[in-house]
Amino acid sequence: MADPQHLQWLRQGVDAWNSRRSCDDFKPDLSNADFSDADLQQANLSRANLSNTNFIGADLSHATLNGAILEGTDFERAWFNKTILTNANLSHAHLYGVDLSRARLFNTNQPVQQSLDRGNIDTIEELLATIRDLKTKHNSNTMFYFRGECEDQWQLRPSLMRHEGKYIPHESEMLRDFIARRPEDFSHSASALDQWVVAQHHKLKTRFLDILKNPLAALFFACKERGREVNTANGCLHIFVAEKSLVKSYTSDTVSILANFSKLSRLDQQILQGKMVSIFRSGQSLYGEAHGRLLQSIQSEKPYFADRIEPKDFFRVLIIEPQRSIERIRVQTGAFIVSAFHTRFERDEVLKLKPDTPIYAHYKLTVSNKHTLLEQLALVNITEETMFPGLDSTADAITDEYGGQPHRS
Repeated sequence: MADPQHLQWLRQGVDAWNSRRSCDDFKPDLSNADFSDADLQQANLSRANLSNTNFIGADLSHATLNGAILEGTDFERAWFNKTILTNANLSHAHLYGVDLSRARLFNTNQPVQQSLDRGNIDTIEELLATIRDLKTKHNSNTMFYFRGECEDQWQLRPSLMRHEGKYIPHESEMLRDFIARRPEDFSHSASALDQWVVAQHHKLKTRFLDILKNPLAALFFACKERGREVNTANGCLHIFVAEKSLVKSYTSDTVSILANFSKLSRLDQQILQGKMVSIFRSGQSLYGEAHGRLLQSIQSEKPYFADRIEPKDFFRVLIIEPQRSIERIRVQTGAFIVSAFHTRFERDEVLKLKPDTPIYAHYKLTVSNKHTLLEQLALVNITEETMFPGLDSTADAITDEYGGQPHRS
């Protein structure tokens, strides 16, 4: 139960409470108290025991809950504008109708965005020199990933988020229908991530953005799209320098949360992210049902997974390294960028939408002189045939080779 003295102090007003906390380092116990509809703007509740406390409809704007105990805390329809929730575990708090996108969730120092000495790539040697320079500017606890695009004006949006968002409401339905029509192609897909990887490989619209660990493979894609003539417009090579904490293996529980979140209906996704505030006057059961469906989906692939879904994970941007069970991913050393919340993955766009999001350093290089670059890449066996292994690519390569030779009788 709450400490009566602490309750009395807080009810004297936020200013008096904060003043007392600044000169007396005590750990507040406000557990099981009722602060429904209370105005607690700017209140310092850091390290407080708030378990089973009622904050329904409370205004916690600019309040600090850093490190608070939130076991069973009820925040239904609470206002979290710029509320500090770093080092606070939200997995067992009740968040019906709470828009966490407005809160500060992550305690992070963003990586310094260094300038580039070279902004244009005309040769393989220039690209490799640029990467070497960047490696000297970043610490050894970082990993490098790359993405090549044929035109330097394209946005870093996953395919699901393009086309004015018309596919977003049907994300889970498209995957379900794909599996229903081609079940044999998913027979070895043991997890939601496996299913999304197969779907992505076969060009279904998904929230997963392809990136590569091989810079020369990415350079190839900056020069040429599969099966098309070389685009004369300048291409773009993206370089992502990520702290290892942003990179997750296919076995990660966080990856399971995001992959299964993507299989939920759009309504369930919006409920869990607090985007359906208008229905939350009587929406507790809706949130609980959506949470239950997500938990059930995760436990279907990980029976040991306890009820510890951390809502902060819905607002992260992560790099996922999948199993290389698909030959193309194995050859290209492929990975993915994914988020349940963000729809664009340029560093500036991520931080514009949510400034506290832990994010990679991000550099863009202009790629010109594409024909010469493709000739250089062919010398190190980076070609369409090697990037897209399979009978079709081999047949196309043979056709091109013989098409340029004189007729032999």
